[in-house]
Amino acid sequence: MAFFVVSGLAYGLVGQSADVASPPPGTGSGGRPPLPTATYPTFAPTTAGARPAACTGAAWSLIVSVKFGVAIGMAKDDLSADNPVGLGGASEFGWVSAPGPFGTTMYGACDEHGPRLTSDRTGPVRLGSEDRASASGFWHVQPAAGGTGYTMRDVVTGRCLRANGVNAAVTMAECRPDDPAQLWSFSAG
Repeated sequence: MAFFVVSGLAYGLVGQSADVASPPPGTGSGGRPPLPTATYPTFAPTTAGARPAACTGAAWSLIVSVKFGVAIGMAKDDLSADNPVGLGGASEFGWVSAPGPFGTTMYGACDEHGPRLTSDRTGPVRLGSEDRASASGFWHVQPAAGGTGYTMRDVVTGRCLRANGVNAAVTMAECRPDDPAQLWSFSAG
């Protein structure tokens, strides 16, 4: 499967193949804008505790930022809806992946039926409801070029999950496979 660099278009429909030589990320040369340098809200997490016994299963894993080496977790040590998600915090719940429609993946906190990893167009990522009818929270997970991790693109917004530093909120951004802050790995803990 080809990986595409796309700007302002539906993901994967039109773009430049990653196999084509392109300027280094963030240079702004070759018609490519520099990587964003925005500041993000502080994420004041609780410290991760022991993994609860109920948080298990063959599809259980931590979602870890490749750039920072830290798992995503919740600001509060509970699974309430709208709990902000960031790097660090209550990561002990982990995420259980489940297949969604059209080749997507859903991530439930703690177990398959837990609150889902959801997003909106620009705001911080959060826990959503357990409502499987909601369109938010369906992710296309694609291997990054060079086997350095995976990108996670929300099918509703067309934007990708982005780490903004340890103890910072995880947000959504224009998908850029050359942005190491958009690369994720999955660990069985």
